Amino acid sequence: MNADRARPRSRPSGSNEQIFYGKQDEPRAPKEHQISYEAKKQCIAQAFAGQSPPGPSTCASPGIVTVMDGANPALALFTFRGEQTGDYFGDTVTTGDVTGDGVPDVLVGAYGWTNKAGQANTGKVAVYDGVTGKLVYTLEGEKSPDNFGSCLDASADINGDGHNDILVGACFADPVTTGYVKLFDGATGRELYKWTGAETWDEMGRACAFGDVNGDGRADIVLGAGSSVKTDWGGYVWAYDGKDFTRRLYAFTSGASQTKPEPNFGHRLAVADLDGDGYAEIIVGAYRGKIVRSQRDQPATGYVRVFNGKDGTLRYQLNGTTDGGQFGIAIATGDVDGDGLPDVIVGERWGSPEAVHVYKGTTGAEFCVYTNPGPAAWFGQTVGAGDVDGDGRANVAAGAYQGAANSASHGGYVTVFTNAPAP
Repeated sequence: MNADRARPRSRPSGSNEQIFYGKQDEPRAPKEHQISYEAKKQCIAQAFAGQSPPGPSTCASPGIVTVMDGANPALALFTFRGEQTGDYFGDTVTTGDVTGDGVPDVLVGAYGWTNKAGQANTGKVAVYDGVTGKLVYTLEGEKSPDNFGSCLDASADINGDGHNDILVGACFADPVTTGYVKLFDGATGRELYKWTGAETWDEMGRACAFGDVNGDGRADIVLGAGSSVKTDWGGYVWAYDGKDFTRRLYAFTSGASQTKPEPNFGHRLAVADLDGDGYAEIIVGAYRGKIVRSQRDQPATGYVRVFNGKDGTLRYQLNGTTDGGQFGIAIATGDVDGDGLPDVIVGERWGSPEAVHVYKGTTGAEFCVYTNPGPAAWFGQTVGAGDVDGDGRANVAAGAYQGAANSASHGGYVTVFTNAPAP
């Protein structure tokens, strides 16, 4: 970790929690539950059975997404279900006002979905009305094995028509997992633009996000290619102008040179204005990265880099401490400390211990860490943030993909924490 950060506190005193448990299906494949939030303080827990995605579709049953009331977690507002065994319905979920009625809608990816032609792993995305829960429309991948729906974002109205627009990734699209990301018009579902990876094995579409990087008042597009074996070894991130989709603002790489394991730079990312200067920072995870990239014997702890939106320079780097801990497997932002600026939240699902870390957005100083006190559960596989309790500060949520064997959490669980005292 950074030497100048504040001393972390494990499960801060006074930090209560709510835990949402998954159900157990037969056969007992592991299930994942993720959580995110929208303005009305609802929370969304998503579940699927199978392997860590994307990958071969071996799910035991179609996935499930449940929308729960943030103020009353016992109240399930909607439940959405996948159609097919192995569809990975619910592995990616986001919210955004696609219908233009002022209420966020729910978008659910199913990248393992098989199309009508029988092409496995084509993938699709379902858009549900946030008021009624009814299906608005679906978006589909082009062919097998696109894995369309590998990343989602619907947080911005990029064309100014009053409807949030949609980014969807397809990280395994041919030729040979080059991958792509498509931009869709939220009002109609019409495709507006398509970005394709530079080379084979890039896996473009592992991550995608909107954010006003260049400070012109319109959201820009940031895309992650979490792999590569050629020019940009180990992954890269591209940022494009929201007014001119062909104009690349920045390109970031890991800087690694044929270093094993590949860092998977760009496998996860987030975009947020951390210092309030009007330019959104680009936050990139490399969950298998080495802190000192020039030294091959360095442990692969994983790291997260924060790049300045104004000029593209590196602001700071956050480092894991456990070899193989996969620090950076999940990234989110939210104003946890209540200073009016977003903080950075990072998952470390295989750390010792498994943990979710919270860093001050302006400085990168860690001021809080939540850990898994029990058996291995992949705690920190997913992270989220939103003001669930109405105190003006974002609550941190952590998903535990694996759960604990032979316990109530065998189907996985999500924990939502109350806030510790502000630093």
